[in-house]
Amino acid sequence: MSETFRPKTTFWIGKAGEVLLFLVAIFGMIPVVKPMYVVIIAGAVLVIALPQFLNEIREALAIQITISATGISGRDTKTIFEMRWSDVKAIQRDDNSPKQIFISTDTNSFLIPLKYFHAQKLWEQIKSYAAPSAFEENAYQTLSSFKRWQTRLLKSRVRANKFAATQGKADCRRLNSSDVGRFGYGLTRFQSPVK
Repeated sequence: MSETFRPKTTFWIGKAGEVLLFLVAIFGMIPVVKPMYVVIIAGAVLVIALPQFLNEIREALAIQITISATGISGRDTKTIFEMRWSDVKAIQRDDNSPKQIFISTDTNSFLIPLKYFHAQKLWEQIKSYAAPSAFEENAYQTLSSFKRWQTRLLKSRVRANKFAATQGKADCRRLNSSDVGRFGYGLTRFQSPVK
């Protein structure tokens, strides 16, 4: 059995409320302000806010997530994706702004914006089907894209050390693969050159 998630009703009610608020503000200004100024203010608001508003509506009409026992699939305005649960290696939920879920395999990744969906229900469905190892804090380190990035980082650090040694300037501490996990993406410690 599969379940399809589409934008929640509260999202659409919020968008309708934005339109209603705009109309009330414009018609509420007519008796107070000269009609010419109302037209200028309304025009300025439309020029600034309308593209963003229409883009969100377009995204909401396009986005859809389907979860089944075999995998997760979906689409947004630019991408159609399908991932089998057996291929999913990393899943992370970010509750900061913007709230989102990042799902990744070795060859594919997709970001699900939670503002459109019932976030808790969607998260529970994903947790019920995905492997527990995908939710581990360092699960992203098993991705081949992370390993390629890690290799490039280590090579660039070696080049930086060689260059710094020839210049007699501050020397980047040499990193190995365990340091990358400890210091995170691109963070290094600097030491004064050896004399």
